[in-house]
Amino acid sequence: NYSSWLEVIGAARYDHYELNSAAVTTSGERLSPKITVGVTPVAGFTPYASYSEGYRAPSITETLIAGAHATGGGPAFFNCPDGTQGLFCFLPNPNLKPEVGKNKEVGVNLKYDNVFQAGDSFRGKVNVFRNDVEGYIDLVASAPVPVPPFGSFSQFYQYQNIAAARIQGVELETMYDAGRWFLGVAATIQEGKNLQNGIGLYSISPQRVTTSAGIRCADNKAQFSVAWTNVKGNTDIPANYLPATSYDLVIAGIDQP
Repeated sequence: NYSSWLEVIGAARYDHYELNSAAVTTSGERLSPKITVGVTPVAGFTPYASYSEGYRAPSITETLIAGAHATGGGPAFFNCPDGTQGLFCFLPNPNLKPEVGKNKEVGVNLKYDNVFQAGDSFRGKVNVFRNDVEGYIDLVASAPVPVPPFGSFSQFYQYQNIAAARIQGVELETMYDAGRWFLGVAATIQEGKNLQNGIGLYSISPQRVTTSAGIRCADNKAQFSVAWTNVKGNTDIPANYLPATSYDLVIAGIDQP
């Protein structure tokens, strides 16, 4: 910190992993930096910029999962190499490489007290980000084959590295608290693309907006709150994947300390 108007955060993270078996040995390591610079020209208003790198080793599931996927009581479409039967077959990939992400972010933090009345508060954060990922790990399906009389389906699924992927979007979070009541809105709008073919990534979280509100009573010993979340199904996915549907979720409750 310098005075009350400048804040600089620097960090570094070291990661190392190993995967050993009688047939395959893989390992990796990396030192990932991070730096964030924020300025506060006026009290309560802090724009900032951040650059960070991340390293994610492939998980045990991604490298070693094998065999048939359960049918859920329906017919088994395929015979798998290990002798099992199921809707489709997982193929292991112990040679997966780790992901390396390089994230750029700019945003603003808002912090104000006594806005409309004594004791109230407003907090807010808005940011725009872009994360370019090398070696993104995604579940890749084989070309569909006919399965009469049900249609065409992919027989094999395997976690593979995508050379280049991009995840970008906007995040918003606000909350006004007047003491006896509060109201807030949070939203995440993002997209992910396979930069090799321009097709969306199926594993990206869907767009969502959450509105929450509540009141406090009995000298703040009881709180009634309700939250409404609107989720938009991700439809920008590979052609042989089933898109999710959009939905709304409402949660209401009473809290007592």
